[in-house]
Amino acid sequence: MFETENNWFSGGQGVAEAILARRGELTAAVVATDKNALGLMSALQAAGHRVPEDLAITGFDDIVEAQWAAPPLTTVRQRFDALGRLAYELVLAQLAGEVVPPGPVLAPTTFARRRTCGCSTLQGFLRAEDAAVDGDAGDLLARQVVELLTPHSLPPGTPPASVWPGVARVVEGLTAAIEGATPPPEAEIDAACQQAVRLTPDIESLMGMVRWLGRASRRRRARPADDGAAEERVEEFLERLRLSLMMARLDAEREFVAELEQLVRSDHEVSLALLGGTHEASRSLSWLDSTSVVWSCLGLWEDPESRARLVIAGAYSRDGSPTPPIGSVVPQEAFPPAELLPPSTVGGPFVVTLLPIRTLQRDWGVLVTVGPGSLETAGDEGTVAIWGALLSAALERDALMQSLSEQHASLQDAYQRERALSAAVRALGCPLIPLLEGVLLVPLIGELDGDRARQVLDTVTEGVSRNRARCVLLDITGVLLVDAQVAHALQQTHRAAALLGARVVLIGVRPEIAARLVALDIDLEDLVTHRSLSSALAELAPAGLRSLRAGRGSAGSPPPDPRPRRRQGRA
Repeated sequence: MFETENNWFSGGQGVAEAILARRGELTAAVVATDKNALGLMSALQAAGHRVPEDLAITGFDDIVEAQWAAPPLTTVRQRFDALGRLAYELVLAQLAGEVVPPGPVLAPTTFARRRTCGCSTLQGFLRAEDAAVDGDAGDLLARQVVELLTPHSLPPGTPPASVWPGVARVVEGLTAAIEGATPPPEAEIDAACQQAVRLTPDIESLMGMVRWLGRASRRRRARPADDGAAEERVEEFLERLRLSLMMARLDAEREFVAELEQLVRSDHEVSLALLGGTHEASRSLSWLDSTSVVWSCLGLWEDPESRARLVIAGAYSRDGSPTPPIGSVVPQEAFPPAELLPPSTVGGPFVVTLLPIRTLQRDWGVLVTVGPGSLETAGDEGTVAIWGALLSAALERDALMQSLSEQHASLQDAYQRERALSAAVRALGCPLIPLLEGVLLVPLIGELDGDRARQVLDTVTEGVSRNRARCVLLDITGVLLVDAQVAHALQQTHRAAALLGARVVLIGVRPEIAARLVALDIDLEDLVTHRSLSSALAELAPAGLRSLRAGRGSAGSPPPDPRPRRRQGRA
């Protein structure tokens, strides 16, 4: 017993290594699903293992890929629609109050014999012919053909035509070829072959049926003298039957490929719309225009924890059927609203599909689609399931983008506040105060490092230009320490102001600071200094008043120079 991780191809591939380790001990493998079996078979063949010579394999389900495998996969055929109908009937019985027996409920299956089990399909038909009850009745022959083709025994009283309506025309054509009578029209034989292909698409089964009919015809010939002519007519009929079956099989395959091509195109357009579209487009379900869906509805959980009610977030209707109002709230058990579903869903050709919309991070809600059954025939990976995954990813992306947008806005607000605060701190760190006309005061307090020194330079130059100042009082009374870097910055500020036509007056030059400047060999010969602001104002005030009076006096006389007189000597 080997346990697989899943029921898909990868699950079968995963156990191949363990089976190869026991090469020679094992002769056959009964696999729970066809996908497991096909995955196991591909891995074994890639390792040089022959199927069925080294290991016989049988699967279960009879999916489409089983008959196209190399070699074709022997399997047990089950009807998924029959399983669904059986479950539906059990639910209806419980709703009606009937007693439903506990335990498993069995559904009929059939054995599809192909080459991976080491058996020959044609030989199986021939053995069935040898075991069949001989008879000349057309109904008996039709019953045998249907049982060989399905393959399972028809219940007593069940007419063969209820399973294969065209079987009577095939038997009539064979009988006409044996007896030399007029055969049925070729169009009716072609229609019968199309029905046979819908009944079983397996090529080996269809060709085995034709060979079985050929052997049965030899037992039904009534005139031995006409054996040569009858044999020729029968061979011609069987050849025509083979050709018709092959054409029908090609038509079915062509239709299937066309459906797949349409689904691939739809999936591509849906993926572009969902992964490249907007938040509104994802929820509006407008992307369903490129699909064969006729009606759809998206409900998102009002509370993802309780999942009691769904909020209608999107609706779509191609055929004009009404849809639930956007924003309306529907209880879980009433979703989708039955009264709003298109009439074509009741006994019509369309299928209603409910698909959970979820990601690893969140359960979003449920998507309902109404469309042709071909949407569900692309395998259990399902094209609708792909749409659900894409829609889930789009909703997750939109939520992430909205969160990022909100975070960006919050960061922008924080940045603006920080910028305003920085500007306030900057202004407080180097305030610019107009004292008199043409005179600015810049008081500095605290530590004066390199960054702040550059700020002083920028503030002074900008203030001189904006106010057309002739004098800047740079008060360093509150500065704790003046080092070489600060001294050079003050010197640069003085020179920059001088280039703009202004004079910098350094205030607060205490003896210890003056000594420090001398020790640093800072040339302050062009820089006017004062020990205090009061002494500088005392010297500036008369000049400032004269300037104001001159401004009110004669327009022709220039205002006096507001620059303070230079004090003799070095600081």
